[in-house]
Amino acid sequence: MLFVPGNRFDRFDKAVASRADIVCLDLEDGVQLSDKALARASVLEYLGKDRPHCEIAVRINSPRTQIGLQDILSLAQAGAYPDLIVVPKVESAAEVAWVWAILGESRLPPGIVPFVETLKGIALVEDIAASTGAAMIGLGTADLSAEMGVMMDWEPMLLARSQLIHAAKRAGVGAIDGAWLQIDDLDGLTNEARRSASLGYTCKVCLHPRQVDALHIAFAPDDEQLQNARELIAAFEAANSGVCLFKGRMVDLPVLESARRQLRLWEAATPR
Repeated sequence: MLFVPGNRFDRFDKAVASRADIVCLDLEDGVQLSDKALARASVLEYLGKDRPHCEIAVRINSPRTQIGLQDILSLAQAGAYPDLIVVPKVESAAEVAWVWAILGESRLPPGIVPFVETLKGIALVEDIAASTGAAMIGLGTADLSAEMGVMMDWEPMLLARSQLIHAAKRAGVGAIDGAWLQIDDLDGLTNEARRSASLGYTCKVCLHPRQVDALHIAFAPDDEQLQNARELIAAFEAANSGVCLFKGRMVDLPVLESARRQLRLWEAATPR
């Protein structure tokens, strides 16, 4: 999920061309207060254009603020919706359901992506992940680490990452990991993204187009894993049974689905 400041209209098409799966036009932290109205107008204008070949999200300001309320009403009255609405700093399921209901008063609302970025939100993450309208759920590691008074390192954030992914899996929604802030450190980004993938995350926030390809590679299986997945699927299908033995390992339907998921991740990482 590539974030682009909503007041940088000149960057929107470049972001779409970056191969990001989701481009998020940001009205919140990426835009200073004096530019909020300009950003909102630019985003609404862009939403009226032909839809590009990737999902478009819009991150509104918190619905607990006047600016956030203006964002929601402007979107509700606009001619077109994005695919997703990112709601920051969510601390209750009611916030998500309220945004979804307001946007759905006159037409089918977009999917809502609550981002949990506070300790209060983490405490209620189960309810938030299962809230009405939630399509995915994200973790805001920058704000959360600041509230906790710790660095954005792997160890301090591991418990929150685990709590959020467990809640996402139980609710049946996708999970988005927080951003890697060191734009030029692609090795660090790749390492953290692979750790995130090992927990079950399937998406990660990125802040610059140069991070996109590194994330696709990090979330995809390597060549050995890919070949193993293909062979496992072939062996299972050849067995024509609910289980089979593959390289000394018992394979059933959950293991088969894991192999198929690896293939889908590989396909997502290949150039369009």
